[in-house]
Amino acid sequence: MIEFIKCAAGRALSPPGGVPRFDRPQFTGPQFTGLRRRGLAWLLFCVAACRGSATPTGEPTSSEPPIEGPSPAGAVSAASAAAALELRTLLAGMGVTLLEQQRRLEVAGFVNQQAGAVELFACAPEGKTHESIVVLDCVPSGLHAGLLALGLVPGRPAGMEVDGQWRPPTGPPVEVRVRWSTADGAAHEARAEEWILDQQRGAVMEPVGWLFVGSYSQEGSGGASNYAADQVKSLITTYHDASTILENPLKGGRDDALYEADARVVPPVGTRIVVSFTPGS
Repeated sequence: MIEFIKCAAGRALSPPGGVPRFDRPQFTGPQFTGLRRRGLAWLLFCVAACRGSATPTGEPTSSEPPIEGPSPAGAVSAASAAAALELRTLLAGMGVTLLEQQRRLEVAGFVNQQAGAVELFACAPEGKTHESIVVLDCVPSGLHAGLLALGLVPGRPAGMEVDGQWRPPTGPPVEVRVRWSTADGAAHEARAEEWILDQQRGAVMEPVGWLFVGSYSQEGSGGASNYAADQVKSLITTYHDASTILENPLKGGRDDALYEADARVVPPVGTRIVVSFTPGS
């Protein structure tokens, strides 16, 4: 699944008109331009180095004798630190904040839908905003890369097998939480599931975590491989969607009319939020 990540660092994103934009540093200049040119291979190297590998998969190793200088252990440590810094820079340019010590990602966004039927908890700008509770200001492949950096390995989206049998989604669980402040300045936090109402049960969605399914790759123009989540812009879905990054693990995910935004708890449209992603148990 790692090869599906597409480095789109530095892309300008903005929500629909009338909803506040979330300004973040735009990484420009020769150094960041160089990072962008290195693209996917360098992003994957940064992920690998941060997780303890100094040589990316498929990278040829040198047969030259070692050069005198710092010890190998020191060189690996320095390379890992440099890769970690560049990875954080790349992800930040894609709207994703990586907090390694806390094993957490954070993405800014806004409330997009306060009530009514939904098929997504979150999408990226220009995604399925007509049925998504929140919009997150990020490049989907950046979120995928961030989850890889946390040590997670994606499973598979739900779908039908060739024999017609239903295949449920698989992947490691991820806890998704939302932080926001009300007009009086009071800070609030809730699990994503607490904003979603299961109409059949008459209660909020069960807090089971979201499965890191990792979307899929599709062939684009000229034979190039495109990461589906970057095209469709689905991030977290309540209704099964093979293009999404995180998917609902419950049986209710097969019913596109089961879930709705819980107007009792979801703050007004346009409310600024920060959504965090942490590996689940």
